[in-house]
Amino acid sequence: MATFIKLKSTPIKEIIFTISFTETISDDRLDVFKEHICASTEFKAFDKGFKTQINSQLGITPTANISSDGYILRCSESSKTIQARRGSFSFHKVKEYESFDSLTTELKKYWMMFVESCGPLTVNNVGVRYLNLILKTTNEASNQLVNIKTTHPFGEQVDGFLTQLKLSYKKAPEIKANIIIANSKESKENGVILDIILNRRVENEKNANVLFGLLGEMRDAKNEIFFQTITEATIKKYS
Repeated sequence: MATFIKLKSTPIKEIIFTISFTETISDDRLDVFKEHICASTEFKAFDKGFKTQINSQLGITPTANISSDGYILRCSESSKTIQARRGSFSFHKVKEYESFDSLTTELKKYWMMFVESCGPLTVNNVGVRYLNLILKTTNEASNQLVNIKTTHPFGEQVDGFLTQLKLSYKKAPEIKANIIIANSKESKENGVILDIILNRRVENEKNANVLFGLLGEMRDAKNEIFFQTITEATIKKYS
């Protein structure tokens, strides 16, 4: 594992892990998982998940088909959410930071409960997403905080911006990165959004130890991309 700068605080607002698989899980198996996890862990609140499909044809008004798609399970005490759907499983952590090792250990426990409830699953993609909000003062410009800059001739006319980069991670090209930079003026938090989304295709993998080993590799990719993207001013702000 590579060594990176240790920050005293972090701009992380949300961490999301996603595991996708080839099978389509039936509603009754998802019900088994929901009952299992609600009875066994702190995830006591749940809602039905939904999927929307837009049907559009030339000359015909588009229509939307909405169907149920698994469950969204919540734990308010630890600000964590699980989304268990017919073709994917995701684990969300919001608000305060928690270490990668701690989160992946917990994720593995829930994933094994999911497999126990739904049967063996053939994984075809693993994803990691880190949503950061780098706070800025009134006198700070966005380009002082991140190294990804967009030039334009419009001066102060611009109320917002969004820049997106898609790339393959140099040390492991099978890891695909999507980097989004945008400004945020929501509530009292004025800053720059840095959204790092990593995905890695997997060839018919069923071994949980292999899957979570891949997530460890993706952590190094995320860290390297993060520190390449932010400036020295941002590092000092959170050190």
